[in-house]
Amino acid sequence: MKKPMKWIIIPLSAALLLVGCKSKAERLGDESLAADRLTNAITFYTKAEKAGDVSEEFKDNFALAYLRMAAKTAKKDPLSNVVRSYIEQINKLVLESKNPKVIEEYVTTLASIGAIQITADGEYGTILEGFSNIKNAEDFSAKNGKVGSAAIQASRNQAESKYVAGVLKNASDIENSIAKEYELLLAEVVAPDNAELKAALNTTHKKNRGDFLIFEAAGVESPSRWVNKYGYVTAFPSISISGTETKGEMQFWNSSGNNTELDGSLIKLVSTTGQETPNKGANTGWCSGNNPLKPTKEKLVAGKGKLLDEGTCSIAVSFSYGSDFTPDYVEYKDQFGVGRKYLGQ
Repeated sequence: MKKPMKWIIIPLSAALLLVGCKSKAERLGDESLAADRLTNAITFYTKAEKAGDVSEEFKDNFALAYLRMAAKTAKKDPLSNVVRSYIEQINKLVLESKNPKVIEEYVTTLASIGAIQITADGEYGTILEGFSNIKNAEDFSAKNGKVGSAAIQASRNQAESKYVAGVLKNASDIENSIAKEYELLLAEVVAPDNAELKAALNTTHKKNRGDFLIFEAAGVESPSRWVNKYGYVTAFPSISISGTETKGEMQFWNSSGNNTELDGSLIKLVSTTGQETPNKGANTGWCSGNNPLKPTKEKLVAGKGKLLDEGTCSIAVSFSYGSDFTPDYVEYKDQFGVGRKYLGQ
């Protein structure tokens, strides 16, 4: 006599695990990725994504496919816009990754791509993009236990060394010190800590103390040391800097688009380490009148005067400080804008 058949009931979730939880498109994407058929991998992963049937590791693998494709493309054509579009996709996919190996490959490859873009002798926009990729790699590494930090630093060193060397060579051929400072400031935006660049800029800052410098950092979101075209442009026709005191005549040109009042109490001297000391000068001086056909100079009253739009003012300033204070720049800031003058040491 046959024994009755026993039925084994398997929960639906367990049954799905037994037959596999990846769609055919994702499995084909995985196989293509493993075989380095990256175009096929991206195609299959895109199909899987559109179908909405993906596994937990899908985003990591999709990111790796795009990442390796971006690296290959960058080596062939560093100036290709396709690299940028790949990286945009990668950043969306890898943002929430918890896989250390994926994160490491992401940050090291992204930094490597950045170095390739910087050293390709392209336009300034591509150079900015390359340094931005290295910076993004550094930031993501820092958020994830500094994974890949040594490789990222090596990419930065390689890129910065070649780029700055080229800028310094170009600058050495420029006779005009204002044009030279402009060239050097372009490099400082992306390599602010480079010692050779700092030394060259220091020399131009000193030479240009008496000049109004109007530089516009096109394509740069937050340049740290540029003169704002739409603020207060400043110069020192005369200046004396000692170990404990800086004093001289400071002039302003108002390019803020607003009529305002110059206030000598808003002027401060900032050191190379960020220390500040206020203006304690006599605050005597003048501001130009508002009739360009009959130029006049109206004396300051209690260190204040009318700083009209496109007008100028001159004021005697003085700053005292200790021996540990190294002057870096003089700043003026009010509700309409800011102006800085870098002095050089």
